[in-house]
Amino acid sequence: MTPPRSNRSRKKETRRKAFLHTVVATATVGIVLSTLILVCITNRATEGASTPTRLRHDMLNIQLSRQNVVYPNASATHFGYKISPRMQFDVRVISNRVEAISAQGETQRIPTLQSPVGGAFVHLGKTGGSALSSLLRNGCHSWSPHPCRNVTDETMASRLITSYYHVPDFGLLRQSNHDFYFITLRDPFDRVISAFVFEHIINRRARGEPVENPVLRDKLERAYQCFPSLEAYVGFLKGDSLDFSYPYHQAVIVDKSCKNLARAALHGKVRPFNHFFFNYRRIFSFLPKPESQIFLVTRQENLWEDWERANVLLGQEEPVIIPADLDFRAVRNTTTLTLPVTRGLSADGRQTLCTALEHEYYVFFWILRRARNIQSEHLQQSIEKAKVNCPKLPYTNFV
Repeated sequence: MTPPRSNRSRKKETRRKAFLHTVVATATVGIVLSTLILVCITNRATEGASTPTRLRHDMLNIQLSRQNVVYPNASATHFGYKISPRMQFDVRVISNRVEAISAQGETQRIPTLQSPVGGAFVHLGKTGGSALSSLLRNGCHSWSPHPCRNVTDETMASRLITSYYHVPDFGLLRQSNHDFYFITLRDPFDRVISAFVFEHIINRRARGEPVENPVLRDKLERAYQCFPSLEAYVGFLKGDSLDFSYPYHQAVIVDKSCKNLARAALHGKVRPFNHFFFNYRRIFSFLPKPESQIFLVTRQENLWEDWERANVLLGQEEPVIIPADLDFRAVRNTTTLTLPVTRGLSADGRQTLCTALEHEYYVFFWILRRARNIQSEHLQQSIEKAKVNCPKLPYTNFV
């Protein structure tokens, strides 16, 4: 018969077990910490490695350079572009990098993150970006599984672009570090008019697209009583449109002063006016170190020509094919509808709006001048287009 254990023995056994548990726990924590430190050291070493592991600034120096583009006689397929072997090599490096990471499943996004790998597609409203995004395997919001669509006759842009920025993902541009930024643009005068007509609550009802949020709907109803027409809206911009007071949160619509509300909306201070809020200046402010980035663009006025040139510069050798069933004018276009609020604007109103958009034009041309698929003749096209809309703006300051 085993003699009963004393209290002293039991306490001693309890302390021994506690000591052993502490030793095991400490050893486990040590192993985990050692592993994390090793991973961090490896990642830091990888980040500092040369191409193809880390190629952003190598790309900046050697790829998509105007000096690398040769202009023979223009061809119907590639607009006369030929790509240097050096440029093609670097584009293949990006492509290999994107495909390798896709195979590892690392481009599956979560609601707050965008992939830093490959290219970014920045879709500004009313610029034709909806049509182009439908041609991208990753042309969808950050919370969607990627890739989000199957693309036939896939372009090089679709293969290299991994991140799509549109409402409400624009803010994620601040934390991005992409190899290139593909931005959709449009003449600012035409874009603002299109946005006003598209967003006007009376036209939304006419299209069968009412505002579902009752609180926001009531606020917009009151706000648009200030602006029953484009002419009425632009009338509040006369003079210095930057001279206004709107000390309210950006999500709030306050219509105490129609003049202050109109000016605040145009200059991106009132969030419910979606396309005004995310204007060129705001998107530009989100771009990390824009002076050192690689830009490609499309202009809505020359959408498919710019798209094709960009894909050729990215290394596409086969013809850039636009799907036959893609009617980009039907994606989000209202030209076939008779809407109550029209684009009508007097000569005085046009000049007033042009003056109010001077800062937008500055950013518009800043990006155009640095876009690698825009050459001097294409820039001149945009200048001539702008002069038709706004003949009195100081274009020498822009270009």
